[in-house]
Amino acid sequence: MHVGVLGGGLQGLEAAYLLRKAGHRVVMLDRRPQAPAFGLADEKLNFDVLACSSSQLSAFLQKVDVIIPATENSPALAVMAKAALEAGITFCHDAEAFRVSRDKLLSNQLFERLGLPRPLPWPLGNYPLFVKPACGSGSEGVQVVSLPSELAEILERQTQHQGGLVIEEFVSGPSYSVEVVTVQGKGVAFAATLLHFDEHFDCNRVLAPCDLSDQEAEKMREMALQVASALNLTGVMDLETIYADRQFKVLEIDARLPSQTPTAVLHATGENLMAYLLAAFMQKELPVPSTESKKAVIYEHLYFDGRQLSSPGEHALAECTDWFYHTEDFFGADEAITNYRKGHPWLATIILTDESREKVWLKRQSLLQNILTAHHASPEKFLL
Repeated sequence: MHVGVLGGGLQGLEAAYLLRKAGHRVVMLDRRPQAPAFGLADEKLNFDVLACSSSQLSAFLQKVDVIIPATENSPALAVMAKAALEAGITFCHDAEAFRVSRDKLLSNQLFERLGLPRPLPWPLGNYPLFVKPACGSGSEGVQVVSLPSELAEILERQTQHQGGLVIEEFVSGPSYSVEVVTVQGKGVAFAATLLHFDEHFDCNRVLAPCDLSDQEAEKMREMALQVASALNLTGVMDLETIYADRQFKVLEIDARLPSQTPTAVLHATGENLMAYLLAAFMQKELPVPSTESKKAVIYEHLYFDGRQLSSPGEHALAECTDWFYHTEDFFGADEAITNYRKGHPWLATIILTDESREKVWLKRQSLLQNILTAHHASPEKFLL
C-alpha cells in the first residue's frame, strides 16, 4: 500500500520505519527540504500545505491510498483532513481526541473526572514543582522550580506561554509508557515500556520489557483504555505515567502517533502498532496483540561530537537538518537510524536486542566501547 506521511520529523521517522517494516511504500510530505525522516521515505514531496497550490496538494493525494499524520501542527492537520475528505482518502487522525490530549489542562480535567491519580497541582503540591506549557510536545519549556521566588518569576512571564502553564508537584520515580489503538473508544493496548530521560527531561532511552509485574502492566493498560474510552478515540494514543507512592500517577496523554516506544514494542513483542492504526481506520476492527516480550530491547539516542559520546533526548534528532538513513550492524547494534558520516559529528538511534535485559545491557556496553575505539576516544569520553 502507498501510505502518505504528513511530517518528516520525529513522528515521521517513527512512521516511516514502522511502515517499511510492515511492507508499505512511504510517500512523505514536509515543508522542510532537509526533514530528517526524508531519508527513510520512498518518495518525498517538499512543500508547505498552508501555502501551496491545489495542484501540489492534488499531486500528493493522487500518490497515496491512506494518510498518517506525523505532525502536531493543528492548521496543517486541518488542511490535510479537509483535502483527504474531499478526495475520499482515509486520514488516520482523531481531531477531537488530539485537541484534548494536546491541551494538558483539558487532559488533567479528564484524569480528575475519571478518578485517575496524578501529581498534585500547585498550590496543593509542595516544592519542588514541575512547570510545563499547557500546550506543547515533549520536554519543550519544561522547568523544575524549588523556590517561590522562581515560580513568581515564571508566572510574571506566563503570557509567553500560549495556552497557559501546568504547575504540579515534582514526583520522582520510574516512568512508563503504554500505547493503545481503539475504534470509537474500544480496542487494544500494547506492552508497556520503561523510559529514561536526559537532564532536560527529554526521553533518550526506551527499555522493553519494563520491570513491572504482570499485574502492574495490566493496570497501566486498563488506565490507558479507560482514557481512550472516555475520549471515544478512533486511532492511537499513548499514556505516560510515573510510579510513586505505590501507585501509577498519570503524567500526560498524546492522541497521535508516538515516537520511540512503538519501535521498542515491535522488537520486543513483534507487534507493529502501525498495522493496528491502519486497521482501526480502514477495517474498523482490531486483532488482539501480544503483550508478551520475546526479546529484550534497548532503543537509545547517541551523539558523537568529534570528541565525546553522549545520550541526548529526542530533541537532538528533531533539531537536526540531515536526512537519516536505516542501517544494520551499526558498531554492533542490530539496527540504527542515523546520519553517520565518517569524520563528521553524528547522531544515531540504535536498536539492540537480546534474550534478556542483562544480556542486552552488556551488548550496549560493547557497542559503546566499539564506538569509542573506532573514534580513538577514551572510556571517560562517554557522558551518561
